[in-house]
Amino acid sequence: MAALGLRGRLVSGLAAIVGMIALPALCFALRSVGPAARVVFFDYLPFEELAIAGAAAALGASLGPPAARGLRLLPLRAAARPRLRLIGLALLLSWIALPQLRAFPASASAAERDAWARARVRHYAALTRVVAAVPEVQRDVGRVVAIAPTGGDAHRFAREMNGDDMLFVLEVVGERGRGVFHADCTLDDHRVYGWNPGRWLSRGREQRIDAVPERVPGAP
Repeated sequence: MAALGLRGRLVSGLAAIVGMIALPALCFALRSVGPAARVVFFDYLPFEELAIAGAAAALGASLGPPAARGLRLLPLRAAARPRLRLIGLALLLSWIALPQLRAFPASASAAERDAWARARVRHYAALTRVVAAVPEVQRDVGRVVAIAPTGGDAHRFAREMNGDDMLFVLEVVGERGRGVFHADCTLDDHRVYGWNPGRWLSRGREQRIDAVPERVPGAP
């Protein structure tokens, strides 16, 4: 009996550790696939990510032993129905799945994609003004009439102390044509703090955009 009790404690502890690792991994995997992965946001102070990781780890540790009992790795007579834990799991997974319901509308029109980004990405509007003012863009397509994140590429932005790091692929529509602009920069509504060489694709050719003005066009 003593040996059985020791084995049970070892299995229970191992199941708790597995749950503590597996459930957070599952949660972040769910947030990294599907429509919500089209535009990924990284906060400067990731309180939400830490809260998700902590809640998932605690819940995973508590669900590990009941799962082991369900797999007959622990005696069934020691099992209690984990209703509260399952309710907690359902709430956590609902929280994780919520971004999928508000995800970037990749298959929508350019106007809808642009409106989505303007509503959710803090300095996206400033980025569109910077791109629209690039001389190579104006030369190839004329006056820009529409800009939107592309539907088939992944986009990223992260909040920093001096602005937002922006990694966007933009569909640009002008009066005389259209093209695609790859932007990788750090900016706010007034200034461009960092600019990595961009790429402009239009009329079957690709051009490297090494620099843009430091001041965001239209900024007061």
